[in-house]
Amino acid sequence: MSFKSFVDLYKSTYVQRHQDIKDRLQKIGKGLEKIEEALLSVSELKIVLAEKEQALAAETAKTDDALKVVRFSVDLFII
Repeated sequence: MSFKSFVDLYKSTYVQRHQDIKDRLQKIGKGLEKIEEALLSVSELKIVLAEKEQALAAETAKTDDALKVVRFSVDLFII
């Protein structure tokens, strides 16, 4: 093997490895973007969940009040 062919082989290997690293970095970058999007989505969903929990608590209180009225009415009817 001549020196020139050795250098050419080294250069082609180097270029291929460099491209592999660039591809990996690009995939990592895309993965990080998806993680950031997921974090934003989770934050937004937490806000929506808190709102829904408040609405649920209010409706549960109304339902409990209605149930008390019904039980009272039934107790009066039975007596």
